[in-house]
Amino acid sequence: MKRAILTLVMLLCGATAAQAQSGPPYRLTLAGASAGGLWSQLGVGVDQAVAAAFPGSTITYQTSGGGLANLPMVASGRVPMGIALDTEIDIAVKGEDPFKEPVRGIRTLARPYEAQINYMLVTKEFSEKYGIKSLEDLAAKKPPIRVAMNRRGNATGKISALFFEAAGITPQAIESWGGQVIYAASGEQTNLAMDRRIDMIHNGLFIPDRTILQVANSVPLVWLTTTPAVVDKVAKESAGKPYTVKAGAYPWLLHDVLTTAHGAVITVSEKLDDNTAYNLAKAITENVTKISGQSAALASVDKRVVSTGSIIPFHPGAEKYYREAGLLK
Repeated sequence: MKRAILTLVMLLCGATAAQAQSGPPYRLTLAGASAGGLWSQLGVGVDQAVAAAFPGSTITYQTSGGGLANLPMVASGRVPMGIALDTEIDIAVKGEDPFKEPVRGIRTLARPYEAQINYMLVTKEFSEKYGIKSLEDLAAKKPPIRVAMNRRGNATGKISALFFEAAGITPQAIESWGGQVIYAASGEQTNLAMDRRIDMIHNGLFIPDRTILQVANSVPLVWLTTTPAVVDKVAKESAGKPYTVKAGAYPWLLHDVLTTAHGAVITVSEKLDDNTAYNLAKAITENVTKISGQSAALASVDKRVVSTGSIIPFHPGAEKYYREAGLLK
């Protein structure tokens, strides 16, 4: 903990991101998101993994605006590594808003997790009052629902919007029904739900998620279903994949739910030298328990997950290691 705090303090005091060296020990920067979140825990795990493989190495976690901010920094060489969601990478390489042109020159180093799940939860009270069990029920019955989605510009917020769009629902339509769309981060959504100021949580979280457990302890919940066609459409448009949440994932979830899953990628510049990329991929893979032990959300991370590709190619150095290790065919 002291080590993580020290590196963050160095950054806040004006330390610049270390550039990649041709050999260890490494002094590198990993751009993430806000301090204290899952990605900061991931940063600690990566730091410990690289230090275990190459004593004396330090991976400094840099706070940022998130994956959409990290990708152009990695591409331009301002930071050697950056975390981004698959959806954010998809947006960047296509040059979609907020980018004016495609972001080029980014490569996959490793995948730190693969199963951030889209949740569509309504309170049991609201479900029973209006007969809402699915996204299609919502579109057909047009109840005055108060929905919390993640903040504008957030990838999980985009995924939620895609689900609504696939079912023919827009924020304007919800407001015309007498409802409301509130853009709020996960912690804010928890408070809004527990205070009964919203009827629906629409967000990307893990299984199980402590905030959902917290909400469900005071406000009974129902997970809305939708059609395979909607799930397939959203997965295709957001670089995700269909995912089935099994009954029993939460005590109150009595049936399987089909939704989407999205992962994250540790990206590097295509200009990173092959030896460094090889060593970093090896360090992360062979010390993957340093990452999986940081959080329940990361507990399923193993060698298979780390070596799973994304919509951008592996860096040649990382690919060389994964093939040698028998993780890529």
